[in-house]
Amino acid sequence: MTISQDVDFIKSQVKSIIWNRDTEPADREYIRQMGEIKRILERYVADDEFREEFEVDPAGAIKKYNLDVSIDPMEIRLLWDDEYLKAWDPEQIPPLPVIRYRAFIKEKIQHRTLIQSGNYAPTNNTRYKVWRDRQMKRCRSELGPFVSDHIVHASLTLELSKGCTVGCWFCGVDAPKMTDIFTYTPENAKLWVETLQAVKDVIGEAAARSFCYWATDPLDNPDYEKFLIDFHAVVGKFPQTTTAQPMKDPAKIRSILRLANEKGGFIDRFSILSVGMLRRVHAEFSAEELAFVELVTQNKEAKKAGKHSAGRARMRNRKLAEKNNQEYPDDKLSGTIACVSGFLFNMVERSVKLITPCSANERWPLGYQIFQQGNFTDGDSLRALLTDMVNNHMTTSVRHDTKIAFRKDLTYEELPDGYVLVSAYLRNSFKFKGRDVEIFKFLTGKIAEGKSDAGELAIMLEEKFDVPLEKTFYNLNSLLDSGFLDEEPEVKI
Repeated sequence: MTISQDVDFIKSQVKSIIWNRDTEPADREYIRQMGEIKRILERYVADDEFREEFEVDPAGAIKKYNLDVSIDPMEIRLLWDDEYLKAWDPEQIPPLPVIRYRAFIKEKIQHRTLIQSGNYAPTNNTRYKVWRDRQMKRCRSELGPFVSDHIVHASLTLELSKGCTVGCWFCGVDAPKMTDIFTYTPENAKLWVETLQAVKDVIGEAAARSFCYWATDPLDNPDYEKFLIDFHAVVGKFPQTTTAQPMKDPAKIRSILRLANEKGGFIDRFSILSVGMLRRVHAEFSAEELAFVELVTQNKEAKKAGKHSAGRARMRNRKLAEKNNQEYPDDKLSGTIACVSGFLFNMVERSVKLITPCSANERWPLGYQIFQQGNFTDGDSLRALLTDMVNNHMTTSVRHDTKIAFRKDLTYEELPDGYVLVSAYLRNSFKFKGRDVEIFKFLTGKIAEGKSDAGELAIMLEEKFDVPLEKTFYNLNSLLDSGFLDEEPEVKI
């Protein structure tokens, strides 16, 4: 039987198990099966000793390592054996567990795409929407499609402590050591609700695209669940949790996962720092309990466990290069773990920053640019501060008195009939005909020099080529909207 012959059968056997977890009746057997497949793949990816034995004797390795799964590993061979997958006839129907697991993964990707698009939580703030869309286009050019496609560009993140107790050597945001915690006192609870409401007032439902950690670990805050419950009550969505301490307090973890299930959460994550941690997590939690938890394998034994060269990892890479008399890695290829184009809060400090991802470099070693920052004392002061940030930096068009230049990571090249903008990952060619060739080459040449503001450029083109002022501004705005113009903050904060 081929896929084309029995599409209806396949559809009848596949379910959506992630969306609307709080309202749809759970299919426990289906969820357990997805969790078991996931458990086998997690151990296969993360544990090199298991992987070596599994490839020789899959069933024997599962029994030896006590994976506590009932599914036949050979039934899901398409998911772990690359050579077997290459030889598979694409016209043949894969085993049902494989079809279901691929659909499960597709749900996750669709959710990420929905968050990126803004449809998941639309904004009532046009300035913010236009600015965020522009940062997404810039990131695709600057960071490359592979990295940028994994960045959700969340609207905000809120730190509930100052610093982190974990101290991962590869921390992309170089989290400092823990010094203070934002506990759930009556005063702090009031400020927390006012903070969420203020953000929602400024950017609307887009506030739902957010989470409650950054250079922090959620398990460091003893009142973490209380803040999540308030977040859901005010914003209407239950935020994702990512922790590198899944074994610190298993009862607390179970409470968080139970809340996520009850209140319509999506996917949570555990950062796995060692094979030992993975084994302990698998021993403590059942496959069904972890069905909606991604285990991000950060341990050295894991397949493809590369780290973006940002934050602490960047400093380590540079020290190693210096020690071995090698050239530093190119910052254009550093990448980032930052995933917010919006507001970064620290509730201990009562501070907020307007940020967006970038490739980690000398100026922005943590992999994100900071446009403005400030402090607040209550909802009203925060509302005024956020509005100021939006008005100052989230432009919808070029201003006549703003210097116009291409992004610093772009290389400008002239062509006989146009020009090219080249990033570390993408090459964008622009070609014209007739008189437009001379006009655009002149305009973009001036932009490449970066010495003129928008008004000056418009006047130059009017005087030299009789181009209407509004047409020049239209062309400049097209470059702005595409993310090619430099918007990097002039002064590092």
